[in-house]
Amino acid sequence: MLEDGLYVLEDDLADPAKVDRFARFLAASLAGWRWAAAHGPETVEILLEADPSGMLAEDYQDFMMAEVARLVLPPREPKLGFLEPADYARTVAVLLGSGSEPVITKAPEGAWSHAVWDAAQPYLQTLETAQD
Repeated sequence: MLEDGLYVLEDDLADPAKVDRFARFLAASLAGWRWAAAHGPETVEILLEADPSGMLAEDYQDFMMAEVARLVLPPREPKLGFLEPADYARTVAVLLGSGSEPVITKAPEGAWSHAVWDAAQPYLQTLETAQD
């Protein structure tokens, strides 16, 4: 099932300036996740220093960074941030067929778009070139 994603209002997708802002946010977010995963020990140190409660456990954060790296670093991620239509369809099917009280009662129409992903491509290419 799909979990995390970038959610925007449908009307905002009609505004090129907003789509561009969303695209830059997506590209910067992906670049940040890639940097964090590529610099796991440093990232964990930053997290621990930023935790005023002292509740974060270093071992667990190391484990989580390794898991993040599996998701966001090559070769896993040629389309990191891309919504696969088949994954969406599978999620809808699960939500529709979840027992006697389904989470949703009909398949959503127009609930996803690649508009932001498509608009982010030039920014992603620029970031990838800068990281090489």
